[in-house]
Amino acid sequence: MRRYSAPNSARSGDVRPGSDTVRPAAGIPEIWRKAPAATGASGFRTVSTFRFAAILSAIAGAVTMYIGHVYATQDLLDSLEPVRRDNLQLHLEMDRLRGKLEEATGPAVIYRRAAQLGLQEGGPYNATIRVGAIP
Repeated sequence: MRRYSAPNSARSGDVRPGSDTVRPAAGIPEIWRKAPAATGASGFRTVSTFRFAAILSAIAGAVTMYIGHVYATQDLLDSLEPVRRDNLQLHLEMDRLRGKLEEATGPAVIYRRAAQLGLQEGGPYNATIRVGAIP
């Protein structure tokens, strides 16, 4: 707490009554002295209460939306896992059935069935037929 001194006092660090100036106290380095603000207000005093509340609300809303997005993404991934498992089972079933089809319709099976029906192998294939070629 500052003390008021008599008007004729010349002690440093005192405030004169009716005066807006403060004389610097002796022995305080210049860099420790508080510089007067250019506009008369500093820091948070320049931000209005409404602007501060609006900025704070915007930040809180952004954080809330981000957290909601994270939880929604986790729920979506949890609901997607059974579908992925079903998709994998269907792909495995399709591969199994495709293998059975290849076994049933492969060339070795067709040649064997043709022999059972009494068909005979015809020998080597003839030359390629070219349509419109001159002999």
